[in-house]
Amino acid sequence: MSDEIYIWMEEQSGSTYDLSDDIKELEGDFIFTNTHAWKSNMRFVLNKLSEAIDVIDDNYQNLREDLPNRYELKKLFTAYVLGALVNIINSIKQKLNMDTNDIESVKELYLNIETLYDIVEELRTNSIDELIQSSWYDDYNNENDDVLITTFGIHKNDIPNMHYTVQSIIDLHEDGEE
Repeated sequence: MSDEIYIWMEEQSGSTYDLSDDIKELEGDFIFTNTHAWKSNMRFVLNKLSEAIDVIDDNYQNLREDLPNRYELKKLFTAYVLGALVNIINSIKQKLNMDTNDIESVKELYLNIETLYDIVEELRTNSIDELIQSSWYDDYNNENDDVLITTFGIHKNDIPNMHYTVQSIIDLHEDGEE
């Protein structure tokens, strides 16, 4: 995204909408090292996207000629933010050996964010024995329309490997090796 767009949006609203630093913060292993902050930051970025769309809609009559029109600007901004978030989600899924997919709606994006948060939080806070002995996997699937299987391609026998991956990433960061 061009700096001129961010400058115009800030001039119109008094608030910054350059989310590149916020998005960058979500990349890498952040979800594994601070699950709650990752989810909170995801929500922040999505809320700022919604606010940005409102700023464009409320101020489109003030658009300069060198900027895209209202609809192109909304499309550009949305594509940039959502594309970056989908890339982050798919990167996390790849680390956990999950199926990656095209996320085609905001509803799907929220489903992926919430489910990844829940999965990683379970893997972070429970031992492998607790996960195997508990009915977490079956209960989660039953309560959420088999999302672990249908959306993420996770089967119960994948949990030990995923747990090992998450714990290895956490250990790596605790050892300061990033």
